[in-house]
Amino acid sequence: MMTNGLGRSDIANPALIGGLADAFFRLVGKAYGQTGPVYNFEPHVALQAFQSMLDQYSIKPISGVVDHVLRNGLALSGVVLIDGTVLTADVFIDSSYEGLLLQQAGVQMTYGREATTTFGEKRAGYGYHFSEFPVSSESEDGVVSAGLSATPTQRVGTADSKIMAFNYRLCLTDDPSNAVPFSRSSNYDSSQFDVLARSFSSGVPYAVRALPVAPHKFDLNGGGFFDTDLVGGSWGFPIADLDGRKSIAAVHRDYTMNLLYFLSNDPSIPKAVRDQTRLYGLAKDEFTSSDNFPTQLYIRENLRMIGDVVMVESDLLAENRKSDAIAVGAYAIDCHYVQRFVDRSGNVVMEGTMPSTDTVTGYQIPFGALLPKKTEASNLISSVCISASHVAWASLRVEPTFLALGEAAGVAAAMSVKSGDALHQLNAVALQSTLSSNGAIVSL
Repeated sequence: MMTNGLGRSDIANPALIGGLADAFFRLVGKAYGQTGPVYNFEPHVALQAFQSMLDQYSIKPISGVVDHVLRNGLALSGVVLIDGTVLTADVFIDSSYEGLLLQQAGVQMTYGREATTTFGEKRAGYGYHFSEFPVSSESEDGVVSAGLSATPTQRVGTADSKIMAFNYRLCLTDDPSNAVPFSRSSNYDSSQFDVLARSFSSGVPYAVRALPVAPHKFDLNGGGFFDTDLVGGSWGFPIADLDGRKSIAAVHRDYTMNLLYFLSNDPSIPKAVRDQTRLYGLAKDEFTSSDNFPTQLYIRENLRMIGDVVMVESDLLAENRKSDAIAVGAYAIDCHYVQRFVDRSGNVVMEGTMPSTDTVTGYQIPFGALLPKKTEASNLISSVCISASHVAWASLRVEPTFLALGEAAGVAAAMSVKSGDALHQLNAVALQSTLSSNGAIVSL
């Protein structure tokens, strides 16, 4: 994502960024002529920084999709890609947003929202927070608008399979000489945005959430009433096959471009909003091989591993210190909207966010949360789809944290290979010591 438009890094406390993450941000700073780390950047600058880290050790990535795994008891012995390529290793790390290797290895996974009773989390389940808007769910002819779910019948605090919204993080520019105007897809239908159009007459504020990352460059994000977050469009992703996931990504792509075209051109949109949207265009010098559009959908939430150790809400707050800590997190408990539905009065309600009532100052992430259950796999580790509840995931899910977890997973894998010890038997103190000696932050 850091090379695909997410240029505004989600960093709550720069003092807690160390190790390879800090090295990356310093490479970004160097590209901009700075002596220290820089946390906001253009996609091509992030790509150059990561590429230079690979080149330093002559690392050559192999591209492919996992078809199945080979096993020798609890150990994975190989990974077979769809094209038949077989990759063997002593330890395997799944650092993907999709968690496909974990799935193929038969690791127990979950998705959606736990009930408040599952882990005693007050933010868990349906209905922790509702945002009500005075916008009718029906058009003038009485038809319920697109993009709305039926009124939920479940009780507040109960579990469901819904996840937060995805979007594409576009790189925009306000430099006319570098801007590609927003265009619509072949399936453009302005009625898809009826709710948005009616919201202006209801007084719902709107602004293009373009966050500056460099002179004349912006990271376009979602999170408001109706924007690039396709609320509800993510729900089928965790259980979809590869073709299904590609289809979901394509739907998000069309939605994003059609939304920006609608905001720029439709006469139902206030002139001030149209004019503001027209200030921007896709950056011509970014994503040059994919029509200036990112190739990676922002998968904010997907499958999560269920290990012997599960991080939950209390681990971010009162119980934030862990004896086997291998990284730290500090980002707020931040969930984008999960659903947009019709309430019993016929108005539009947004649900699923977790407003900050408790301050996350920092917490240690235990090594155990990166490992599947001992009975499932002995040489497999995850640095993204880690073992956590939906609530805990809402804080863990940011890229700077993934950078720290990735380094921890790599060091743990190397130590396991060198010592011959299974991952679950690694000495946590030795792991912490190695990470710390490399500049990683493991302590609060």
